[in-house]
Amino acid sequence: MIAKIRRVTGCLRTSITTNATGLPTLDWHFDQDVLQAEAAVDGWYALLTTLTPEQADAAEVLRNASPWPET
Repeated sequence: MIAKIRRVTGCLRTSITTNATGLPTLDWHFDQDVLQAEAAVDGWYALLTTLTPEQADAAEVLRNASPWPET
């Protein structure tokens, strides 16, 4: 439940086994490859526009969508 609320189910790896005495054990870890892939695209957003490529290129769409004035 916590993993779902914290949205880490995609990178959380679990394994339920038994130890030498037959007791159940839970092993877990975060998949570092998944975490690194997520970090690489953190902050990326898709911009949708009704403009055609002839009306505005990608850079112009980004400039028009940005809340910060050009410096």
